[in-house]
Amino acid sequence: MTENNRRMVRGCEIESDRCARSYGAAPCTAALGITGEEKCFNTFATCQDPSNYALDIPMTLRFIEPSGANPKELLAIPAIRSMQHSSARLRPSKDLGERAQVTIVLDDFKYNDLYTDPYAIERRTGAARNDGIGYNPEERSTYFAKWRERNPYFFGRALRTFQGTVEQALADPVNLSQMEVRHYIQESTS
Repeated sequence: MTENNRRMVRGCEIESDRCARSYGAAPCTAALGITGEEKCFNTFATCQDPSNYALDIPMTLRFIEPSGANPKELLAIPAIRSMQHSSARLRPSKDLGERAQVTIVLDDFKYNDLYTDPYAIERRTGAARNDGIGYNPEERSTYFAKWRERNPYFFGRALRTFQGTVEQALADPVNLSQMEVRHYIQESTS
């Protein structure tokens, strides 16, 4: 994928909620063997002390097409199989119209949880479980199966698509973005 000998990159960012607290550290009252058999994943669906759940800055999950073109400063997983945009349409005679939409198909894969699980290392050693038995997250399930289980409340969260060249910055503090960025709201996942 080249444009005038530049390496193109296309991708998306999905925002996931996460808790700002650390498991068992005040004011979080969760405790192994009392509120659960293993530590939470800092998501509301896995929280063992929902009254003290504190929304933090969302975790941004970034995916790109597996073209081999990945900017070095861009931490992205090459998992996009396809990405289809449909433009917004105004239809004054019927209703207000249709919003722009994007449909993204991502490949699933085995994953070590190091970025998405704040206690991944402790789970490997058994320190994050009441029974003290560690496990390898790559043997348990796939990335998106785990993500959906831990993050069922994705509706209404931000989703962005981006397109540009590897030489451009996705988030430039002066120009905001050198790449073309489109903003959406997550509505469904399957």
